[in-house]
Parts: sequence; structure tokens; C-alpha cells
Amino acid sequence: MGSIYRELLLPEDTASASVKEHEAEFLYGLVKEQGLRRSLETGFANGASAVHILSAQQGLKGARHIVIDPFQERYADVGLRNVRRLGLSRGMRFEPHYSHEVLPRLQREGERIDFAFIDGGHRFDEAFVDFYYIDLMLVHGGFVVIHDVKLRPVATLASWIRRDKSNYRRVGNVPRNMLMVQKTGPDTRPWWHYRSFGTMKGLLTHSLHVWRSRTRLSTTRRDNPEA
Repeated sequence: MGSIYRELLLPEDTASASVKEHEAEFLYGLVKEQGLRRSLETGFANGASAVHILSAQQGLKGARHIVIDPFQERYADVGLRNVRRLGLSRGMRFEPHYSHEVLPRLQREGERIDFAFIDGGHRFDEAFVDFYYIDLMLVHGGFVVIHDVKLRPVATLASWIRRDKSNYRRVGNVPRNMLMVQKTGPDTRPWWHYRSFGTMKGLLTHSLHVWRSRTRLSTTRRDNPEA
């Protein structure tokens, strides 16, 4: 599967790519082995995750993958170009809008999914809203993979799921920067249910990521004052 990743149009600095090769291969293996034909992801960027999910769905009757991302133009449409180059456009539905606009609409339309990959907005509230609506559409036995759990806002979402969502179980043997959970049944919590959540995980890695992002932005503005 590594050959597919290496066919993608990616930035010269592949270390800055959102989804790494081993993570993309993991998604391919999960979708292929579990036969997950109704899937959705928030975030698109270079299209690495989408391409591997779509590739794994080839041959599955009725398979389709929904991609939600309002910022594809910032990436010069490279995600869409990668999907087209590999002949996978037919299986994808692209929504060029914010997930907080698209997900409620999909839920109202009665959309049901077997799998979701969350890699959109990385603020806590953005990631939480993504999971909230995905949970409403996910079938029992379905899977959710959350990317960038090294970042503290996303790690906090992961903590909430583990402590407060008793109808989800954590699945092991995943890449270090991901969390995978499986929905085991209906949500039976009483209306007053609440368990405190939070984590120290991501405190250092999140600070390092913020520093790198600010340094990169500062360099870009210095080299291109109009950016």
C-alpha cells in the first residue's frame, strides 16, 4: 500500500503532511478488513486519508465516502487532484463547507455510516461537534478514528469519550497519533449523567506544535510580506 501514498502530490516537506504514510496504510487496512462501505471524514488537505479509504472500498457494493472540508482551495485543490489522478472520484462525495454546517444536514437527511475519520478543526469545540454528529449517524459496531491526539484539545476530546461515552470501547494497535473507538450499542446514560474529564496528555507536544506553527507563520510573513 505504500506505493499509493508515494503516487500522491504532496508538499516537498512530507514531514508536514497531515496524514503520514503508516497512518494512511492503517486506514486502508481497517476499511478493507472490516468492509466499511459507508464512510465519512472531516478534513481533506492533500487527500492522503481519502485516497486510501476510497482505494480500500473498491469492489464493495454501494460504497461511498463523504469528505467535508471548506479549505481545499488553500491546498490548490491538491486533494481533489490526487483523487482524480487515481481514478477514485466516482466513490467520493465532496462537501466544500464547514463540518458544523454539513453534518447536521446529513443527520437530518437520515445518513448512516459505518466509519468516520475525524481530522478537521483541531480546537476542542470543533472536534467535539464533529464527534457529536458522527455519533448520531454511526451504526452500532461502527468505528471512529480520531487523528492528532497528540494535540491537547483533541486529547481532551478523547478523554471525554473514554470517560463519558460508555457505549464506545477503545480499540488498540493503532498509530500513536490516533485514537480508535467502536460503538457497541445505544447510549443509555441518564439525562443527568456527567463524569469529569481532562488529561495532561498533549501538554508538551501541543506546546511544541504551537511553537512550530508560529515559527513557520513568522518565516512565511518575512519571506512574503503580502501573505
